[in-house]
Parts: sequence; structure tokens; C-alpha cells
Amino acid sequence: MTRNKRLRTALALFALTLLVFFGCSSEVEERSTLTLHMETSAYSAKTIAPLDVPLEVTQFVIRGNGPDNSRFSTTTTKPSVTVSGLLIGQWTITAVGQNEDGVDIVEGSTMLQLKPEATTATLTLDTLKGTGAIDLTISWDASLISNPGFELTITSQNGATTVPTLDTSTLESGYIRFLSTTLAAGSYQVSGKLYSGTQKIAGFAEAVRVVDGVSAVAEITVNLQKTNNVPSTITLVNQAGTPVECTISGIDSEMAAGVPVTATVNATGDEPLDITWFLDGETVGTGSTYTFTPELGPHRLDVMAKGALLGSTGSAGIEFNAVLQGTTGAPVLMKQIANGTDNLKIGGKTQAAFLSDGKFLVWSEDTNTLQLCQLNRNDVQVVTTYSASNSTFTLTNIVDIAVDTDRDYVYIADNNGPKVTKYSYSPTSSTLTKICESNNNAWEYPNSTGPFDTIVELGRIAIDRKDGFVYLSTPNTTPAEPNVTTVYHPDATTTETMFYTSAYWAKDVSNVDKTQTMRPSSFDEVNVSADNNFLTAVDTSKDLVIVSKRYEEILSLLLQPLSTFHNGLLGLEDITVATMVDSTTLLVGTETTLTMINADFSSPITGFSNGNLYMGGDSELGGQALQGVTQLLQTPDGETLYVLATGSGNLLACRYANGELGFLGSISLGSFVPNEMVLSADQSVMLLTSDSSDTLWVLRIPTDSE
Repeated sequence: MTRNKRLRTALALFALTLLVFFGCSSEVEERSTLTLHMETSAYSAKTIAPLDVPLEVTQFVIRGNGPDNSRFSTTTTKPSVTVSGLLIGQWTITAVGQNEDGVDIVEGSTMLQLKPEATTATLTLDTLKGTGAIDLTISWDASLISNPGFELTITSQNGATTVPTLDTSTLESGYIRFLSTTLAAGSYQVSGKLYSGTQKIAGFAEAVRVVDGVSAVAEITVNLQKTNNVPSTITLVNQAGTPVECTISGIDSEMAAGVPVTATVNATGDEPLDITWFLDGETVGTGSTYTFTPELGPHRLDVMAKGALLGSTGSAGIEFNAVLQGTTGAPVLMKQIANGTDNLKIGGKTQAAFLSDGKFLVWSEDTNTLQLCQLNRNDVQVVTTYSASNSTFTLTNIVDIAVDTDRDYVYIADNNGPKVTKYSYSPTSSTLTKICESNNNAWEYPNSTGPFDTIVELGRIAIDRKDGFVYLSTPNTTPAEPNVTTVYHPDATTTETMFYTSAYWAKDVSNVDKTQTMRPSSFDEVNVSADNNFLTAVDTSKDLVIVSKRYEEILSLLLQPLSTFHNGLLGLEDITVATMVDSTTLLVGTETTLTMINADFSSPITGFSNGNLYMGGDSELGGQALQGVTQLLQTPDGETLYVLATGSGNLLACRYANGELGFLGSISLGSFVPNEMVLSADQSVMLLTSDSSDTLWVLRIPTDSE
């Protein structure tokens, strides 16, 4: 009994000791109260984001780990929370901001040392939580671009840049898709560039928000022709959740091409903004203003603005069209393109001609290449290069290229032979196909094998676009008399079927007093009038012009010659070029004048008379100099006349009506000496080529619709 009693006493004392020990510990263990305020990053409503995924933080999940493995967890919809009964000591606090659907948006954590007194702390949620993806489909009008290419650049919020490899199999169909791999949640800058061959023609930039567990999906249309309304504002959200409105000024839906403009972003508040500008997908500037000179055509100007915290990114895309401004019909110089630019070959003597679809051909003597090109705004893009290594075309000693745009025939004259080669052009495939080539017979007799007079040298080609007949200027024909203009048939498919007839003048031309005679010795220039009803031939050595009206289906030289020698007319000394500008007016260009000769050229002529005569300094020529007229080019409607005067180094544009010229504008050529001006079928573009300057000039012509 005594032994058991002692055991019970010992156990009681041990229990009492434990009770005292733990009781004392409980008494010294103190608790504290924590009040936590949450601050989150911002999001802009202009950013591409996952569909149907609200990005506003509507609730917070707060968790804490403290001393002795103590923990707490709470959820609140308010930006602050108070938690009581926390052990004093070091705590790790984590907060996750969620949207209304419980999707994690942003998180933050901090370490706190709790003391007996209540603690108040601020926790910034500055880490965007989780991983997601970007899914973009970019589309454009496939009919407006050839050989498309696309480049996409992804820039993360910390500045890391990647250029993903894209599936290019859909490019010809007018779209491309980018589906990213898993990306860390956050704000991304996505910029895209659309190419035609090696030349960029359009682009965009967007801010994209990646959210945990979902994809940011968007469809982006790259406009190559049209423009949308220009937004006047973009909106960011600052860290306090207050909208920051930014006003964009300086950009209209239609801007003047080639004229500098400044775009400006002005914020209504004091929110510091990091602003970046993109033009057609290319980073072009930073800061609140951006000054640039828009090239002709549609563009997209994107402004990207970032706040101080992650996720506070907004963007706005501004689409506008840079249009040509100026006097209707007066060319405006847009660009001077040097030899070798984007693989363009224009060294040495150069010839060019427009095709029916607005593309054009360029031949270069230096490389003996024929290039099929198109304009990308004011840049030249080479579509195809024909050379001796990849074609059987004759590409040496070319003296002229002429195009029948109504029938898509191309005629190229060369002095190897000499001969003219006929090609067909396919606008669908942008290719040339050789049909046949001529011999060098100046004329032929039916059912005869010759011998025939031969062409020694070819000059310019003129095409009667009404019936398709082709007329050649044939300087130094052997024998020289009778001088001929060889005519080729539009339906020819073989060498034997090319020759159709010869338009010739074989009569003596007497002087006014009938005491002397002469004959044409060389037709250096032939020209078909803009209305296709008259043919003129010029013998520069004799200062002689011969005009013919249409006889049935062809234009034959059957009318009387005109010259000071024969008719006693004034202003016909040093003749260089001539063309009929209407049925009663012949316009002759000389070394110093533009001379008009009047008669009813559509009926048997009984006499000629002098019309208006224009010289340098005349108000009808805008007071401009006039020397060395080398080309006269009239628009098909007959209302505008272009005068190339290389002697005075200028190009004049004039109105024409009823035998009168009126000044529209002029371009100074400086040291550039062009050999020809060529006009597109729609009369909106002019090219100037040269035999001595390795440069191609691109001019645009304002129209009534612009």
C-alpha cells in the first residue's frame, strides 16, 4: 500500500509539473492583429485579352504562414482585410487577386514581423499569375498583294523579344495564324509586318494580355486599301483603378502624302506613361509626339502606352490613307530610285513601258535584263527578272518597248537585225510569253520573195490602239527613198505574218516658190494621236512633218507634208517631235517652241495656217523655260498634254482645249536627263527613264477623284 501510494504521488506531481509548464507557456504566448491593404496592377480596355475573361480583380485570397506552423486563409472582396489572433513572430503573407469567375489574375507576397501591437501593412500584387497563350489570326485582301510574306515579333513585359516561326501555307489565301506555346501571364507587345516579296507594305502593333489558363484570341485585319475612322482617345487604367484618358491629335483619316505630320498623345492626368509609336508594324519613335512623312497609300499608326506597373498597357491603332494632293493632271515627284535599289536594274540606257494591270517593264543596257516590276506605294518591287540565263528573249540593243494594253501585247524593238519581237502578257500570272519576231524587211510584195529594202535602224514604236496595228520609225532605211514606216499586223503569230504594209512618202516636196524640191530622208519619229485617228511622221533633218488620217483600218501617209520649206509656215525650224492634238490642230515641238498648225485634217486639205505659238516665258507655260522639246504626250481624253523639254531641264503639264494651252504645273529635272516619259493606263503614274542617269523617277498624278 505504501509503495502504490508513493507511485500515485509521483504521477500526480509529474502531471502537475506538465500542467504548470504548459500553463506558463500559454500565459506568455502573445497574439497580434494584422490589417492588410492590397494594391494591384492595372489593365487597359484597349489591350487584346482572352474573350469572356474579365481582367478586373474582384476578390482576394490571402494566406499566411507563421510561427510554429501556424496558418490562416481568408477571402475578401474588399481591398483590405483584418486578421486577429496571429502569433507574434515572422509571417509570410501571400495574396492572389482573382476575377469574378475565380481565375487567378495577379499575386504578391511579403514577409512581416508581427509584434504585440497591431500591425498595418500594404501588399502590392505585382506578379501576374499563371500561364496562358496567344491565338491571333491576321488577314488581308489576297488580290492586292503578290508573293506575300509575314513576320511576327513578340516582346514580353521585361523586354525579351522572340520572332516565332509561322505556318506560311495560308499566305496566298490572304491570312496567317499564330498560336503560341505556353507563355507566362503578363502583358506582351505583338507587332506584325506584311511583305510583298522583300518589301514591307503594311503592319500593326497590339498590346496583348496573357491570363492564367486561357488564350488571348483576336482576329486582325490588315487594310491595304480602305481606312477606318480615326479614334481620338485611348484609355489606360492606373494603379488606383482610375481611367487615364489620352487624346491623340494630328492624324486624320486622309493625310497628304509626302508632307510631314506630327502625331501627339496628351494625357489628362499626371500618370507617367511610357509611349511607343509604330508605323505599319515598325517601331518608329517614343515619347508623346512622333513626326513623320507618310508615303502614298494606306497606313496604320499604332501608339502603345505603358503605366508604371506590370499589366498597365494600352494600345490604339489609327488607320489613315496618305493621298496625293496637288493640281489635277500635274505630276508630283514622289521618289528617285537609284540603280540596284531592291534589285532594280536601271544602269546605262534604260527603257520602260506600263502594262495593262499597272505593272511595268524595265530594260537596262548595263545588265541586259528585262524586269517586270510593280509599285509598292512609291517603291519599285521586282516581280520577275528575265535574262539570258533564264529566257530566250533578245535582251541586247533594245531601243523601245511599246504595249498594246487593250490586247496585252508587248512589242520590243532591238537593233540586232534589226527586228521587233511580239510577246503576250498575262496579268493573272504576271508573265511574258514570246509569240514571234519580225524580219528586217522594210516592205514586201505579196507572193514575192524579194529582194526587199531592209531596215537598218529602228526608232520608236507607235501603236494604233483602235485596231492594234504597229507602226515603226525606221531611220536610215536602205535605200533611203522612198522612206517608209513599216506596219505590223496585230494578229501575227509568225515571222511571215508580221508584215502588213508600208506607209510611205515617195513624192518630191517643192518649196513655196516651186523652185526647189526635196524628199524625206529619214522618219526619225512616228506618233499615233491620242484619239487613234491620226499618224504623224517626222524627218528632223528636213524639218518636215507628214500627217495622215485614218483610211479604213490603217493610218497611211497620204496627206500633204508640212514644213517652212513647203508651206511657208512659221515656227517649224529645228523640229524634234509632232502629234495631232485634235482633228484640226497639229502640235509641233522644236528646239525653242511649241507650234500649232491649223487645218481640217479630217478632210481633203486645201491649206494650212499658223495657230498659237508658245515660247519659254509665256504665261500659258507658267513662265517656264522651253528648250529642246523631246517628247509630247497627250492623255487619251485629250485634255492634258505633257511636254518633256530636256534642253531647259523641265517637264511641263498643260491643259488643252480648242487650240489653247493652259499651265497646270512643272517639274525641274536638274541634272537628270530623261529619254522618255511613260504613263500608266489609268494616267495616275508617270515614270521617267534615262540613257545617262542610273535613276528612275516615279511621279504621281492627282486625279479628280483624289
